[in-house]
This record gives sequence, structure tokens and C-alpha cells, in this order.
Amino acid sequence: MTDIQLLRSGRLEGTCKWISDQVSFQSWVFGTTKLLLLVGAAGSGKSHVLAKAIDILDERFERPRRGDTSTPLIAYLFCRTPNKKQTLLNGLKSMIGQLAHLGDAYAKELSTLWDRQQAHSKDSPLAISWLWHNLLSGSKILCKRMCIFLVVDGLDECEPAERREFLDSVYSYCIRDPKPVIRLFCSGRPEVKTDMTQIMNEHISSLDVPTIEISW
Repeated sequence: MTDIQLLRSGRLEGTCKWISDQVSFQSWVFGTTKLLLLVGAAGSGKSHVLAKAIDILDERFERPRRGDTSTPLIAYLFCRTPNKKQTLLNGLKSMIGQLAHLGDAYAKELSTLWDRQQAHSKDSPLAISWLWHNLLSGSKILCKRMCIFLVVDGLDECEPAERREFLDSVYSYCIRDPKPVIRLFCSGRPEVKTDMTQIMNEHISSLDVPTIEISW
């Protein structure tokens, strides 16, 4: 079973439904909020909440039909400590793959961009920033869409250096973009909010990151 299937199977009826009533979550789904953060201690149920958020998106938005650019695309990642091979780089590649399965035109564009990268950068390590710049925000196909939802659970489980590069890319290719095509919902322990606020404030003075906190 996949991570989200395990979370769904272990969730009691009605659990985490409260997330749909949160004003900040509603603004992320229907408004102009580009970045939303869910913060809580270990074992507070963050993964279950994000799984519920994905279910809400799936229920609200149908799978896009061929040529449809008005229906949002949805991709997600659950970072797990036991899976040592699950890096943010691999996770971002996984989400890009999910988006490719939802759009034929993007799949073709992605194949062309990927082949070009492989041909010109055989000896260069693939970077998170390159994926964001070329395959997400730089995609001519994705930029035509009304909205793309990315849900990332467990940022605190990732290596600090990778998390830093990921959050830097979030600012450069998500927050700074005048049109909120890509909308990101992340979860983590309190230190993730500290990291995110610090990185965002290096670019924008006193940026307030919309946050939902889970307290026991």
C-alpha cells in the first residue's frame, strides 16, 4: 500500500474534517494563498490532516479531461524517516511524474526537457532548483493551467541542506510568481516554520507565512 492509502485506511470516520473549515485552508484552495504550513509536534497527526486535505481536493476537483486547463492538477509527497532513499529531490521528481500522468501535453514537454537536460548535464548532479525552474514554473504547459496543488508532508524528516534548497526554490518559483499557479501545502514540526520564515524573510521583510498549528 502507498503512504496515502495507509493513512486513509487508518483514519476514523470524520477524523481531520476540521481542516476544511479553516479560513487559511479555504484561502489556499479557493483564494490567492500560495503557501500554507501545517505545524505540530511528532505524532500530532499532521500526515493524517494532509491526507484529508488531498481527499478534499480530489472530491472538489475532477480529473482533468484532455485539453482542459481550468481543472487544477494535484500531486503529493509523504516524507518518511524509515525510507532512507526518499529524498526531497526524488520526492519532487515523483510529484512531477504524478503531474505528467494527469496531462498528456505536459508529459510530452517533460520528456523533451528531460532528454535535453540529460544530454547537456551528464556529469552535473540534478538539483531541486533545476526541477523547479525548468519542469514546474518554467513549463509552458503548466503555466497555462489555472492552478496546481502540491502537498508535501514531513519536511522536518528531510536533510536540512535539501530542505533549505527546496524552500529557496519555493520562494523563487512560487511566492515571487505574480500569478499563483503553483500552490504549496507543507507540514512539519515547529523548526520547519522557523526555517521557512527565516528563508522567506531573507527575500521579503516580515513575510507572514500562513500557518495552521496542531496543539495537544
